[in-house]
Amino acid sequence: ARSESAQSKMLSGVGGFVLGLLFLGAGLLIYFRNQK
Repeated sequence: ARSESAQSKMLSGVGGFVLGLLFLGAGLLIYFRNQK
């Protein structure tokens, strides 16, 4: 297993990115629902 720290760092970065997108999507969904 070469450079495990780099791989784990990349995985945590991707995980944080996906979580951010999920929260952003949820926020936009609630925002547009309240607009009507």
